Amino acid sequence: MKSRMKPALRVVLAAPVQLSLSMDGVLRDVQHAFYGLCVNAGKQVLAAMMEADRVALYGAKGAPNLPAVHLCFGGSCSDKRGHCSNASPRLRREK
Repeated sequence: MKSRMKPALRVVLAAPVQLSLSMDGVLRDVQHAFYGLCVNAGKQVLAAMMEADRVALYGAKGAPNLPAVHLCFGGSCSDKRGHCSNASPRLRREK
């Protein structure tokens, strides 16, 4: 019912507008600044996406690259299990 009460839309034909040279220059400057803003925003978004991909692949910047397995050197470590599962036998020199 409300849609019937709304007035009908009217089509307005484009009217030619005459601009002064100073206004034309201002509009060109605004257009140039808008394009620059869009390019800079796009670069920032792309850099953030690339940084997120890098962190996902290689880990956070400055974080130590910890191995996934427990490493002991020389068979002694501070492992609370009482033994070192990946200790290799000590190599001796032949006499």
